[in-house]
Amino acid sequence: MRIKVGCDLVYVPRFKEKIIGAEFILEKVFTPYEVARSYSQESLAGRFALKEAVMKALGIPAGKWLEIEVVNDTKGKPYCKFLSQEIQLSILGQDVSISHDGEYAMAMSVFILKPE
Repeated sequence: MRIKVGCDLVYVPRFKEKIIGAEFILEKVFTPYEVARSYSQESLAGRFALKEAVMKALGIPAGKWLEIEVVNDTKGKPYCKFLSQEIQLSILGQDVSISHDGEYAMAMSVFILKPE
């Protein structure tokens, strides 16, 4: 068993300028599900931070944001679904968290993976 951890911090005003300000980029970063269920730009910034944290933890190449979909359980807690079956099948457990404070969104991810 292997444990992998990732974290990311997003400055929301810069995120709004770079990602939200260009709709074509929005479609390259977020799935339709994520856009439909993010009720604010701050919420999207948090999902972006989580995707980056997950990419760092799992070694997913930069720019492969659509490989990861951030969804919420019935209580509103986020978790990640993966486009790649290989990644999905290697995960024994995950715990992720998104937090906001003022102009910042922060995310952490912890994964328990099958042994190599």
